[in-house]
Amino acid sequence: MELTWLLQAGLSPFPYDRAALLIAVDEHPDLDFPACESRLDGFALRAQQSVRPDREQDARERIGALRRVLFEEEGFHGNRREYYDVRNSYLHEVLERRLGIPISLGVLCLGVARRVGWDLEPVNFPNHFLLRWVASDEVLAIDPFNGALVLGEDDLREMWRAATPRDAPEPASLLRAAQPREVVARMLNNIWIVHRAQGRYRPAALALEKLALLFPAHPAYERDVGSMRLAAGDLQGALSSFERYLERAPHAEDAPRVSRDVARLRAALGSQF
Repeated sequence: MELTWLLQAGLSPFPYDRAALLIAVDEHPDLDFPACESRLDGFALRAQQSVRPDREQDARERIGALRRVLFEEEGFHGNRREYYDVRNSYLHEVLERRLGIPISLGVLCLGVARRVGWDLEPVNFPNHFLLRWVASDEVLAIDPFNGALVLGEDDLREMWRAATPRDAPEPASLLRAAQPREVVARMLNNIWIVHRAQGRYRPAALALEKLALLFPAHPAYERDVGSMRLAAGDLQGALSSFERYLERAPHAEDAPRVSRDVARLRAALGSQF
């Protein structure tokens, strides 16, 4: 699985845009990788060219260049009207429709910044994916859902209070850089949850299968794959996933229930022959 290899390769900076396209490929096998990457190349060139030569090392100038090219000239924006449209989570759809959610628009920005060597990083902020730029004398928080708006500390604390009952940590912790595996997991979780909520169980299972491969220490993903396969009518696929779950988590709290599901599936499959 190329996505697994990408995460294990230790690439720096990590190609989040490539990972996002790989996430989509099972559901969209005709996805045109070169065309998507060519668009990102073009955006990057324009962003680099729009930075004034005397301000090339100015973080705010470069953030402004991203904002101009992506959000003002190209018209990318957050899809508030249909936030839970799964197309908002697939980068090739975002490139085509100019609509996204915080994480897909953030990955768009990361893909452009990576191409020109700009130090943009992901932040796994609760309920609202952010970006950060560590400048020489400050850490800038950037909201890709709102046109690459630079946020102040009060904005961050207000967002934290709205997202979690916990007290906001110190500013440095609010903007902790996320690891590639965390970002990929967040993208996949968004996709499978939306598909499940809208009754599309097969693509939900595809996203969960990627999570199960990426996080072998978390067998619950296998159980959830089985549930989605079962809901999609794939009895053999559900049985295989439930059996793998029980092999890896034989003493889990829900193991008796899953064992009963396995017995029922074996009986149902046996009756077909």
